[in-house]
Amino acid sequence: MKRLLFLFISVLLVFSCSSTANNSKNNISSLENTSWKLVDISGEKIPPKPDGQRFGEFTLNIGADSINGSSGINSFFGSYTVNNGKITTKGIAGTLMAGPEELMKLEGRYLKALNDIKSYKIINNTLKIESDTDTLTFQKVSQ
Repeated sequence: MKRLLFLFISVLLVFSCSSTANNSKNNISSLENTSWKLVDISGEKIPPKPDGQRFGEFTLNIGADSINGSSGINSFFGSYTVNNGKITTKGIAGTLMAGPEELMKLEGRYLKALNDIKSYKIINNTLKIESDTDTLTFQKVSQ
């Protein structure tokens, strides 16, 4: 009886580990070659970009190992890796233009969160990135 119980628990453990690995792989593959538009930072809605203005758009484009996008005023780029379901960004750099003060504050929070990602999750067409300071919520952009 003990052997049967041990066998059952072993099989259950193997299948549960296998399922976790597949879920992680699916999330990673659903990140690559995607584009996202930031809709809020920690519940604070991002206002739509005013027509005719060059500032105000927050985007994130994710390639196989690189990221780029718009941070409200400036453009940025860098690289990333995914290990054990955790995203680590590296070398994020960008242009250095100035803009409206409130937008520059949002830009600072956005880039700080991208530089310090603690976790992420994708549910349907929504990407949530958690950092120590903020939660970034994105909607997937059709390509």
